[in-house]
Amino acid sequence: MIGSLTKAFISGSCGILVDGGKLNWSKPIASYIPFSQKHDPVIAQRACLSDALSHSTGLPQIDISWYGANGETLLAPEKLLHVVSNIPVYPDFRTKLHYSNWPYALAGRIIEAVAGSEASPNWSAFVQKRIFEKLGMRRSATCREKLVDDNVAEAHTVLSSRESARLPVPDVSSDTICGAAMAIWSTAPDMLLWAGAVLQRLQYENSDKSVPDPGPLRQISQITSHHFRVTEDSVHENTYGFGWARHMLPSSHLGWLSINGPQKDHILGRSSRPRLALYHGGQVTGYLSSLYLFPETNSAVIVLTNAQSLGDCSDWVAQALIQALFEMEPTVDFSERASATADEHLDSFAKMKQEYEENRVPDTTAPDASEVEGSYWCNDIQVLVEIIRRDEAKSNDQRSLEMRLNYRDSQRHSLTHYHYDVFGFLPASRDEKELSCLVDYFSYEQFLLGFIRNQDTKKVIALEWVMQEDFPPLRFERRAS
Repeated sequence: MIGSLTKAFISGSCGILVDGGKLNWSKPIASYIPFSQKHDPVIAQRACLSDALSHSTGLPQIDISWYGANGETLLAPEKLLHVVSNIPVYPDFRTKLHYSNWPYALAGRIIEAVAGSEASPNWSAFVQKRIFEKLGMRRSATCREKLVDDNVAEAHTVLSSRESARLPVPDVSSDTICGAAMAIWSTAPDMLLWAGAVLQRLQYENSDKSVPDPGPLRQISQITSHHFRVTEDSVHENTYGFGWARHMLPSSHLGWLSINGPQKDHILGRSSRPRLALYHGGQVTGYLSSLYLFPETNSAVIVLTNAQSLGDCSDWVAQALIQALFEMEPTVDFSERASATADEHLDSFAKMKQEYEENRVPDTTAPDASEVEGSYWCNDIQVLVEIIRRDEAKSNDQRSLEMRLNYRDSQRHSLTHYHYDVFGFLPASRDEKELSCLVDYFSYEQFLLGFIRNQDTKKVIALEWVMQEDFPPLRFERRAS
């Protein structure tokens, strides 16, 4: 699985439709599909395809609302328009980049709305017909079931012992709610065909058009041009196009779409001449990938890996290849960087657990299980949290509780009292977290449920859950039994 490298195929499909007169980059999304935004109506009135593809709509990520434990999808595709119209948003429309999968899911729905039979039953048919088949990408597909054979790299993680372990197949495909953001399966040879097509089209669009049209892609100059800044603390360009980031090397922000993060102390090619890179990273449970294009030299580097955790091997390998390809100076020791990052990732859960304990108020009284037991509904994101007794539990002891999401027994987490009316479900170990595929839990606060009481009756009426670490908690109202 190539994860978010899928996004460039969505923007590429949009480019074909724009060139054909069926789409417009600047026309409001609501003119193509039913789209509103109750928390910020201006977004519904003005947000266009350009805003969606450049992550400037203000929509948050909040992936744990739809992507649960064991890589399982929690929401049906039919919920998409409701969620994006009701989910709380950042107050940053067109002023700040907030990377999110929701806008690309919307773009997939727009493709379906305007492409007619070419996008039936969904956006994946358009990608298959207009891109994969045209470029000869015979071993690429938008879901596992459509792969031409069973020669598949299975998902893995790395345990604390540094041994590998298999993970479940991610429940992400063209038939799932955010599939348009991350669902494609491919191979390195196929992805090099894709990279070559992007580079050739870019060269064609920026030439005098005297050479033959190189292929099916359109509007690639617009798609790969800078539309929104990634960071404000850089002299060189670090911007985002439509499914492509743009970095002028040397860059202190290279790798920001990788779990390694930008390496500001180990900058690739710090003493080398400036060079434009078009870049994206991809992550879905058990898979990490990196793609770099260099238009000036018609060069591409693509690395696909089938393991998560202990850092992003795909990005280290890609940057090492880039360093060798262009003889960049000074030389960065990527073996050393990978080793240091692996140690950091091994320590990250211990640090999270330490924060979890340090912020706990000791010796507070726990409520009885009967006080919090029940169902809690967040209509905005269509998620139900049930607080239930463990199957073997009979008493009102707070230690007998667990949570279950959207009626899924695969989404059960044991609860323990944290303090006051707050319960937690932090896994017992790093390995448990990894094997449960809880890749989108970055902060200890995401593992806490805070119950809210009526000020007069003192009865529990709701719960709050911080589902994204830099975003206000979402409120779940208690349902009548």
